[in-house]
Amino acid sequence: MNTESLIFGIVLLTVLSTLLVLITVTFRRALQDVLRNTDRMNERDSRRLQGVLDRFQAIKWEDLLAMRVTEEEAQTGGFFTPGEDEEGGQEEPDKRWGIVSAMRLREERAANEETLILEDFDERGDPR
Repeated sequence: MNTESLIFGIVLLTVLSTLLVLITVTFRRALQDVLRNTDRMNERDSRRLQGVLDRFQAIKWEDLLAMRVTEEEAQTGGFFTPGEDEEGGQEEPDKRWGIVSAMRLREERAANEETLILEDFDERGDPR
């Protein structure tokens, strides 16, 4: 009876040890997969953020300031950017033509600004 108990105990200890090793290996692999996915996600987010920063660096600072001004609420007596209509909304270029319509809108704004300057000043630059 003692030898049967001893053999049964050794087999049970071996099975439990093997099971523990298998669980540890499985947990380690799962942890490695989680860490690998986290690194991949951080890399992707870093590249996306770098792309956004590059786009911000590529635009003109005047355009960035104009975007920030138009995003803020219009206050009575506040600064209105050129191209705002009477209701305070911004004139939007035609989306179908992309940059061509944006350039056309800028040209119109420049012509309007020149007209306003000519109304206030004569050709020599003296106020009227």
